[in-house]
This record gives sequence, C-alpha cells and structure tokens, in this order.
Amino acid sequence: MRLLVLKTAWLMDTVGNIRWTPADVEASSAIAELRDRDLPVLTLLGAESEILSPSQEKTTRQALPRVDFRLVPEGRHDLQNTVPDAFVSLVRSFVSGLQK
Repeated sequence: MRLLVLKTAWLMDTVGNIRWTPADVEASSAIAELRDRDLPVLTLLGAESEILSPSQEKTTRQALPRVDFRLVPEGRHDLQNTVPDAFVSLVRSFVSGLQK
C-alpha cells in the first residue's frame, strides 16, 4: 500500500511509525489523480486550526468524492502535536479499513 502525501507532512506508515516526509507531487495534480482513480482519502482538520477553517470540508468533499473528512475537536493545525492520540487513532482506523 502506498500513502500519497500532498504537502510536507507527518506520515504514519503501516506499522505505526510516524515520520516527517516531503511532498510527493503538487497538490492539484495529486487531487486530480486521486479523483480519477476513485481512491479513498483521509483528511483530518483540527477544529481549532489557526490556518484552515472547518469550511474546508465542503471544498474537500467537492474535490474528492471518496474523502473521509474528520474535524478533530480541540486539534489545532498540527494535530500530531496537539491531539496525538486522536491523530494516531484516526489514521490507524482509516488504514486498517483499507486493508480489509
């Protein structure tokens, strides 16, 4: 299984290791590829993000029909730091659902 990274971000691999990773591709190209291939996507947004707003959900759902969009309570923009347990739980749940 390959996890695609749209921006430089934290990434959890299939055994639970979290690491910093550079972007694989430009976001617009990646979004088009994900949509065209009808792939599942997990998008996490902190409810207290100082950079993005919850209104991003509508835009994200329009761009990616198979998105699993989660607004994470008490999370800021850096979910892995502000709500690490919720972050890991949501990513693990999503990845394990893909493996079924």
